[in-house]
Order: sequence, then structure tokens, then C-alpha cells
Amino acid sequence: MRVVGIDTGGTFTDLVDIDVEGKIIVQKVPSTPNDYAQGVVDAVALVDEKTTSDLQSVTVGTTIATNTLLTRAGAKVGMFMTMGHGDTLEVMRVFGRVAGLSSRESQHYALTDKPTPVVPRWLVKEITERIDCRGDIIVPINKQAVTKGIRELIDDGIELLAVSFLWSFLNPVHEQRVRDICNEQYPDLNVVLSSDVAPKLGEYERSVTTAIDAYVTPALARYLDRINEELGIKNVATPLLVMHSSGGVGTQEYTRNHAVATLFSGPAGGVVGARHVGDRLGHSNIICTDMGGTTFDVGLVFDSQALLRASTTIDQHVLFLPSIDIVSVGAGGGSVVEVQDGQIKIGPESAGADPGPVCYGRGGTRPTLTDINVLLGYIDPNRFLGGEMALDFDRAKAVISENLADPLGMDLEGVASSVFSIANARMSDLIRKVTVERGLDPRDFVVYAYGGLGPLHAPFYGSELGVKSIVVPLGQISSVFSAYGIAVSDLLHVYEQSKLLDAPFEINAINATFANLEKSANEQLDRDRIPSKDREFHRYVDMRYEGQFSEIVVPVQQDALSLSESSYFSTEFERHYELAYGPGSLWREGIIEIATFRVEAIGRRTSPTSSYSQKGKESTSRSVGVREVYWPSEQSYVLTTIIDGNHIVPDCPVEGPAVLDLGTTTVLVPPTWSCVADATETLVITPGN
Repeated sequence: MRVVGIDTGGTFTDLVDIDVEGKIIVQKVPSTPNDYAQGVVDAVALVDEKTTSDLQSVTVGTTIATNTLLTRAGAKVGMFMTMGHGDTLEVMRVFGRVAGLSSRESQHYALTDKPTPVVPRWLVKEITERIDCRGDIIVPINKQAVTKGIRELIDDGIELLAVSFLWSFLNPVHEQRVRDICNEQYPDLNVVLSSDVAPKLGEYERSVTTAIDAYVTPALARYLDRINEELGIKNVATPLLVMHSSGGVGTQEYTRNHAVATLFSGPAGGVVGARHVGDRLGHSNIICTDMGGTTFDVGLVFDSQALLRASTTIDQHVLFLPSIDIVSVGAGGGSVVEVQDGQIKIGPESAGADPGPVCYGRGGTRPTLTDINVLLGYIDPNRFLGGEMALDFDRAKAVISENLADPLGMDLEGVASSVFSIANARMSDLIRKVTVERGLDPRDFVVYAYGGLGPLHAPFYGSELGVKSIVVPLGQISSVFSAYGIAVSDLLHVYEQSKLLDAPFEINAINATFANLEKSANEQLDRDRIPSKDREFHRYVDMRYEGQFSEIVVPVQQDALSLSESSYFSTEFERHYELAYGPGSLWREGIIEIATFRVEAIGRRTSPTSSYSQKGKESTSRSVGVREVYWPSEQSYVLTTIIDGNHIVPDCPVEGPAVLDLGTTTVLVPPTWSCVADATETLVITPGN
């Protein structure tokens, strides 16, 4: 038995192959932006063909849905909405102009604008029907109006139909009637219902989530079909699973009907992997930092659980999309560095995989963070990707001089070190945003650093935060750690239902709502062929004071549902409210209400566990030489020992300054710092006194 996880990034496609004994094979190939499925196929092709027959599963994390939305390359979608509400996507909410923008961008409000809806107004049809806030039918739906609207949209060339009626999350009968009529008259037309995609209170968010799900569905379907076709040609007869934003995987059958769930699937894999390793190492609070070719991503594991968010913002659209709470900045290895108005600017534009950084020698003409790291001696041009790809040091040096040093009147060393420091400062600022703004102290966390450049930068942004240690999980696996997390993820489905209940709460109503959600979850897990013994359910309620717009997520213990009194929920709400906003923040006179019920249904998969290293015969980690490396604390280049990552001895400390060359990534151990590996080859880097 073996499992494969694949993460398609903007620059590289990473593959992790874990066999039954826990042996891990790592492959890293350039991504193929013109056809991302080809990068997946190329990565799988590198796995030993003799062993592909015993694959248990292939799981992919994909950016297809995200890229389709951001590049506006989606399907032509028509939409049905309740009469009088056809402008919902355009009107949005008042915060739509600044949703997802930085505080600096938001300050210039006059320069902001609302995003263009993915469904233009002329493809939105208003249908006479009405269901009220209790779920009762006030105005029945008219079949003739539905038939006429579908025919007109078909004539306009739509590929899919999205339906979002008022209060459909309480009673979906009208939306379901539209689907039935379509199935009768146009059986090839895919119909997406808001009551299936996002059954929650919030007309705009529910509607835009439904519209975007329809918009990206064909592109994701083509991507999955292409992979299936190619893997079939290579005789890889194994289930294809897809990573979802929520931190679990879904079957491709389920994913085809929930395409929007894949919008942030790649970064979620790293957080899942961190939680997986953290459970073994006893780390319950983890700052997950992933630095790849395009972005620097930060997520949190708190009290051994990945933090989720109920809504997600992308391209200024606020979606009802449960996802692991990950924030990003454009500070990856391919981020372009330039001078604007006499100042250094890093990203968010990226050189990507094609042409890539200047040092790749593929036609890049503007310096990137990777070029800076090569110039500072952090990356060995002759050993990049284990020596499989030679880098052009001289070309990188010339472009940095021409585009950065000369315009700023600085020497190469000064400008490169400045860029490096600015990049690290941006990363530490992002981590503070994720932790301090939640009332959390980053010094109470362990930083996990992964991705191609995470282990290189981590000691520097970690030292600015005052963290006690940096962990490079599973050593060489860290450069493809998101793919590792994707490979070991369980199936996860999230079911939600908006239902407003005021305190004192009626336990029977709460039990009934959770029972309905778990019934739907069990039906899906039946389709996924998950045995009952491998199913696990977690219950949550979103609570708030009446009149508030933001909710507090309150976990619900199983035994709470058997209580005869409702004080449990109010007490738990107040406890979590004070944890979020501080002592004294409670509003004793306020009415507490439940806004949303949520069930996370987990289908446990049997996944191999990474094996422990059998190394230990050598008494010291093997050095492969020395080279000049720039250390900010010394403000100069220092002749530094280079350690071969294939010969790191467990429990044998490496004292800084040192560079650990792990083949697919580089680990820096600054002066006065030390690094030690454990039996899993996980590296722990700690600062000196």
C-alpha cells in the first residue's frame, strides 16, 4: 500500500509518495501554467512504474478554481433569483469595495471599486416565487416562467445555471423544482443550487458562493478528466481524491459538485501536515509558515486543531466557504523585486514557473527573492534541487546590480541584505497579524517552516517574533510539506444550517438540527464508502449577541446534547467570547443567540506513517565544504560550513553559522544558533542566549 499527495504550486508541482513502511519518495517538477494537469502527470511519471500498481490513492491539491476565478476564465453562467433581487451580485454589501484589501488600500476609498460579478446582470433572470423567513411558501413558483427563463438563457449560450432564491436554506423546494424542470427539458444542463452549496443566512454571500461554484466547475472538471485520462494511460488504477479548503479531501465525484470547495486546497495541506507531525512531537500550538515560489502563507494550529473560518474573501468576493484560516502575502521565491519611487518593493507580482527567477536561465529579466538568496550565498547554484538544476549566479548578480543597486546608489551586498531584511519583516508582520490580533502571543507557539524557502528565512522572521524554536518538519520532506499533508489527510465534509435561536435555548430544537446535518453527512460518507467505525463528527455553533454581525465559534461536546437545561450554551459562549475579546467584554444585558449550526464529518483514511531514520552510524553530521555566506548579524560574508542533508546525524547538534543542504531546500543556522535532528529527520533550530 502506498499513498501519493501532489501539490500544484505557481512555480513547482510537488509530489510525496509514502509506502506501507513509511518510506517517503519526493519529486519536484516545474509547474505547467498552460496545463496544470500536465505537471501532475509529469510528477506521477517520476514514481517507479513498478510500484504504481499498489497505490491506494492519489490526492491532488489544485489551484485550478482559484486561477479560473482570478483570471476570469470561467464558464458562461446564467442565474435565477427571486423577483426583485436580481441586482444582488452587483449591489453586494457596503464593504464590498474594500473586502480583502489591505488597510493601506482601504484608506484610499475613492480609488476602490466593487468587483465585476462573475454572472453579468443580463444573464440574471428574476423568477416570481417567495418563501418567508419561517420556510413557508407565500408565492408558489411558476413552471411556465421557469421554462421561459431557461430557454432564453440557453439561447444566450449559458453553460450552467445557478439558482439562489430567498430563504431557500430553510425550504429548498423551489430551487429543487427548478432543477427538476431543467432535468426534464435540458438534461445536459448542470444546475447549481444555493441550498446545496451554501445553506446559510446571508443573501449576498450565499448567492455569490453559488455563482462562483458554477463559474469554476467546468475548468475543474476538465482538469480532473485530464488527470484521469493520463493516469489511465499509465495504468495507475487508483482513486483520485482532491484536497479541499477545509483541510480534508473529497472524492472526485463529490468535488465535481462542490468545485468552490477547492479554492484554497494547496495551502490547507501544509497546516494539516503540521498538525499531523505536531501530534507526534507534542506541539499543540503551531504557527504554520509556508514559503513557496509565489506567496508566503501563514496558518495556525491552536490546541491541536487547525483554525477554520466560516467565510472566505477572494478577489473582493466574500464567500460562505469553510476553510482553514490562512493568510498570504506576495513574498515567495519568485516574487519580483523592483525599485519604485526610490523604495524597494517586493511582490506581489511573481515570475512564476515561466520564465521564473533570473538565475533559472529561462529568460527572466527582473530580480526575484530567489536571485537575492543566490547572491547572498544561501542557495548553492550548483546544488539546487539536489544538483538537477544549475543556477546562473552571474546573470542574477548582473540583473540585481542593474535593476536595484544602481538605481538606489548602493553596493550589491547592501541592496541584497536590505531586500532580505524587508522580506523577513513582511513575514513577521503577517505572523503578528495572525496571532496578536487574535489575542495570541507568538512566543507561546512553535514555528513550523516549510516550502522551498521557509527553512531558509524562518530563523530571521522567527527571531523578530521572539519564538523559542523553529521546526523544519521531516527534514527533506519540508520542501514539499503541503503535498505531505495532502497525502495523509482524511476525508472531510462540512455541513451547515442557519437557524436563529435565542436564549434560553430549546435543547430539542438543537438536537433536531444537528441530527438533520449528521443524517446528510452519513449519507455522503456512505457514498464515499467510509465504514461506520471510521467516521467521526464534530459539532459547532456560531453564536453572538443579538444585533452583532460577527459570531463566536463554540464547539459543542457530545454530552451537551443530552442536557435538560440550556445554560451550557450560554456559559460556553461567554467563555469563548472573553477568550476572544478579553476579560470584562461580556454584555450581560444582551440577548445571546445561535446563528448557525455546523457539523464536520470526518472519514478516517488508513495512511502510512513516515518511518524513523535508521541513520546513526556516523558520529557527526557530514560537511561537504565551506562557502561565503552573508549573515545579517555580522553584516558581512562569513566562510560557513555546509552540511550534507543526507548525512545529518540524529541528536548530534550542528552549531551555527552553518548551512544545511537538504537537496530540495536549504536550512540556515545563524551564528550563536544551533540545530538538532530527531529520528524522523525533523530539525529543531534554537537561538543562542
